[in-house]
Amino acid sequence: MDFYELRHFCGAWLFNDLELPAQEVAHQLGHKDGGALVQRLYGHPSERLAREHIKRAVRGRSREVVPLSEASRTQTS
Repeated sequence: MDFYELRHFCGAWLFNDLELPAQEVAHQLGHKDGGALVQRLYGHPSERLAREHIKRAVRGRSREVVPLSEASRTQTS
C-alpha cells in the first residue's frame, strides 16, 4: 500500500464513516478548495451508512414510519 492509498482511505473514512464536514476533511488533507474535492473524490456512497443515517433520522418516530410493503397493503385494502 502506498501513501496515496492511505491518504484516500483516511479521507473517505473521515468523510463517510465519521461524518466530518467536507471542509474539515479538506483541511486535514491540505486541500485549499473548501471541501469540493473531498466531496467529489472521497465520498463513496454506502448502502450500510445510508441505512444507518435513515434509522438515526427517524429514531423516536417509529409509529410514523412503516415498511413500504406494509404501507402498500394498507392503501390497497
